Amino acid sequence: MQPVEAWRDGRTIHVRKERGDILVSYEADLYTNLGQMTRERPDLPPLIPEDTRRRVDAAFDSLVPVADSDPGRAVDAAWPPLRQIAVATYQRLLSDEPPSKVIDMVTVLSNEGYVERGWVDVAYPLYYWAIVDDVRQRELSPASARSYLLLAKALATALLLGTEGRHLPGVG
Repeated sequence: MQPVEAWRDGRTIHVRKERGDILVSYEADLYTNLGQMTRERPDLPPLIPEDTRRRVDAAFDSLVPVADSDPGRAVDAAWPPLRQIAVATYQRLLSDEPPSKVIDMVTVLSNEGYVERGWVDVAYPLYYWAIVDDVRQRELSPASARSYLLLAKALATALLLGTEGRHLPGVG
């Protein structure tokens, strides 16, 4: 594999092909696009309670060095603590048996006004990126694993902040 020069002009991407080159283009995929979600995810509040910060740091920070040496293991190891936080948040806020998928839990919590709608959009690539084999083969690198970890950590933080039981303005 050799890198090629490419440049962007607004929404147009330019690539200079060499003789005999075949250009393969992949459409944007909202279900697995980690890069887009790192740009578009909702902001977290500037002041996060120390107990929330410590809990999330304990769950995800040890995986950052793993991302450099074994990105697949780091991505796989991020899912269990995220799922555990989602289940605990769902049960605490709604006193109900949660759906089986984190995506569905985040959707319900959003519909009930406990987390912003944008966190649902973050949950999709976290779920699908980790399980779609062709995406992992094509995109798995230390950098993408770090992006995955940062998104998982941000979503976990948003879920824990939701356990404070505050409804978002104008919802629920």
